[in-house]
Amino acid sequence: MLYGNNIYFTEPSPTYQPSAHDLLKRYTELSYDLSVYEDFVTNSYHDHQFGRVKSEDPPDWPGFITYSSTPDYSDLENVLKLRADEIAELGHQLEDFVLECSYDEQVCNWEKDFKMFQDERYGNCFQFNHAFDSEDTSLYSTKTGAKYGLKMTLYTEQNEYISVYGRNSGARVVVHPPHIPAIPQSEGITVTPGRVSSVGLKENRIKRKPSPYGECTTITEYESIFGDHYKITVCEETCMQTYMSKYCGCVDTMLSNDTRCMQLNRTQDVCRQLIRYFGRKELLDCKCKQPCEETYYGTTISQSLWPSDTYLEHFLKQIHSKNNKTTFINGFDDVR
Repeated sequence: MLYGNNIYFTEPSPTYQPSAHDLLKRYTELSYDLSVYEDFVTNSYHDHQFGRVKSEDPPDWPGFITYSSTPDYSDLENVLKLRADEIAELGHQLEDFVLECSYDEQVCNWEKDFKMFQDERYGNCFQFNHAFDSEDTSLYSTKTGAKYGLKMTLYTEQNEYISVYGRNSGARVVVHPPHIPAIPQSEGITVTPGRVSSVGLKENRIKRKPSPYGECTTITEYESIFGDHYKITVCEETCMQTYMSKYCGCVDTMLSNDTRCMQLNRTQDVCRQLIRYFGRKELLDCKCKQPCEETYYGTTISQSLWPSDTYLEHFLKQIHSKNNKTTFINGFDDVR
């Protein structure tokens, strides 16, 4: 393997399998237990078999696609290494994504009511009714019922999807308290195009007792790291990336300024998978506790086909006048 200008070249090789004894020697600080490494090698480690791919920076896309070993190309998810500023520019823009919006029968304010954040998988995300500003800007509906809730018409821009990374069409929706970050990958629901999706909500509040009755944390315990946005899943992922940076010299998230792990670098890829394994097995010393107070929302979803025959013509006139990107949309198939 030759290294130069962050490009990794590998010769064709048979399936690679790391040695449990070698891993124990290299990562003794993580665990002295050989059986842990044996379990990782036997049941968790996956060789992507990209030995004949020419380079990863820039990516040899024909090579990666040719030697992908998963039917949905999911083993290529870590190949695309866009920076946060690149995703901000190239990803969905709010004015294109949300064509129509109202809340409590009032037209939404695109500048004030939405705040963008980024997710590792979904890129640009937009939080409605956020609580990140110093002043209280929370919105409240005057009555219950769908008529007074949040109503949006979303445009998925499928014509701008990136090849194997655009496997699914739709929108990921997470309902959460305004001051708690959303985790779209592990939470929420996916709404499908060509349907009206109605989401009913039920708020659930949990109060846990601290020591000596149990182990939970107040917001102030982690305030220096997360402010008042503490969430156990965010804490665990942050801890895992810290371990990865220390032992692998890289991370596997775009939400960091550290060097990204390269799949063609065997050492980094094995290390990255090992840290993920340790995290799943709760073998990392992360000290992430459940919050003593937590709010979550149960959802009930119903759908109907959209748009109707009689509404199509009126809808087309509306969106063509609002967004130039929609001018090629003319029939039922395009709209849905």
